Amino acid sequence: MATADACRMRMCYGPLYDPDAVQRAHAAGVGVRISNLALGGRHAPEMLGGPIQVNATVRILTDGEFSWTGPMCQGLAVHLGRTALLKVDLGSSSNTLDIVVSSNRLQPYDDGPFKLHGLDVRDYHVVGLKSLVHFRAAFGPLASHILAVDSPGLSSCRIGLFARRFNAGSWPEQAEAQYAGC
Repeated sequence: MATADACRMRMCYGPLYDPDAVQRAHAAGVGVRISNLALGGRHAPEMLGGPIQVNATVRILTDGEFSWTGPMCQGLAVHLGRTALLKVDLGSSSNTLDIVVSSNRLQPYDDGPFKLHGLDVRDYHVVGLKSLVHFRAAFGPLASHILAVDSPGLSSCRIGLFARRFNAGSWPEQAEAQYAGC
């Protein structure tokens, strides 16, 4: 029979762009539990359903300064803005969810946003990222599986989902295109 610890799922996600949540975390301080924290969902809430409400404990606060160390952009300084590491309360579950929340948008090229907060992604069963391709060079060798998710929203990797309108009278299709007022 498996013990409760053997069934425990450790998960992390980041970085999640949410300046409001970061501001609340910094105002609260490390070790403080924040109730009814609205996370994410501020971009096109009519499409994506809006923020989720969580209870979370502030674990670490940073200025968001680090450098990439992975194969892509190695050595390049990153300015993530103020950040917070939040441990989300999952109720009675023995599972854990750590979320890195940032003031600036960033696509993760490597595990720098996690390392900045003292996290080693190899210690987690599930690592969630918002990235289609750029993460693969650094995270691919660490992952036993990669699950690509095409969620609803303003962008998709499936170009056929978008309405198209071809205007043959536009440059570059028509080199001599004329525009009113030019």
